[in-house]
Amino acid sequence: MKVTKPGPNQGLHDSSRQGRRPGAGFTLIELLVVVAIIAILASLLLPALSRGKWQAQRVACMNNQKQFGLGSHLYKDDDDRRAYSGTASDGDDDMNWLYPFVSSLKSYSCPGRQTFVRPDKKSKVSSKAYVERLHGQTEIFTDLVSQGPTRKQPGISYEVFGAMNCCGTANTQYPRGNARLALGTFPSGIAGWDDADSIIKTESTCANYIHANTAFNLKGRVTAPEEIWLIKEADVQPEPGYTKPLHNNYPDAIDNHGAIGENVLCVDGHVEFIKQKRYVYGYELAEDEGRSTP
Repeated sequence: MKVTKPGPNQGLHDSSRQGRRPGAGFTLIELLVVVAIIAILASLLLPALSRGKWQAQRVACMNNQKQFGLGSHLYKDDDDRRAYSGTASDGDDDMNWLYPFVSSLKSYSCPGRQTFVRPDKKSKVSSKAYVERLHGQTEIFTDLVSQGPTRKQPGISYEVFGAMNCCGTANTQYPRGNARLALGTFPSGIAGWDDADSIIKTESTCANYIHANTAFNLKGRVTAPEEIWLIKEADVQPEPGYTKPLHNNYPDAIDNHGAIGENVLCVDGHVEFIKQKRYVYGYELAEDEGRSTP
């Protein structure tokens, strides 16, 4: 058998036909391509993650208010006037009346705001009118009386709309004022204002409420319980140096869920996310104050 000797190049590594040598590093161009791909993926994923966090906070906040709705109806069933809340007026946001029915203090904080109620901060109350609104409670949580002004401050994250028609054309078709209301029914040191000329939201006043004001051509329109607001998210107060315009009772960029909208509990017990574009209409339909602008 004839044996052929290998040529001078046979058996040697042919770099033109083989892959990268083991241990060889990336070139600069390859590294830049990888970095660019990572940057593109991050730009696609981060907004989705941010949106997911916002959605989770909104749902958690909505669940808080669903608990408030159940508690409100239990309070109403025990109340001599069948009022949906124990607040003294439209300007009163005290939520201590709700505590016997919603006893988790974390429920009074929206995750988008991160206020908190300190369990050790309590005070005794002696005002007969105030104790009556609390259905006999004589001790309150001071942080449940009002909102935490900014994020991560003691206080609640919500506002109670226990009365309606406190502004605009007075609706004389319904009982006005609050027999339990006076500037002295608030806890010591807490400022309040007298809305004696408003309509307290009770089972009877909210059953088939007839609108009195003309904004949005709503005069004479019958408003159902599922359209009348009871508890909404509170406005966040701006930090020092904030210069952008803000609106009271309206979703602004600095509020719990931003300018997109906010969760609102209605007197029938359901919770709805009200978007900014229809917020003023929903507010006026619920409150009958003659409001037509932010």
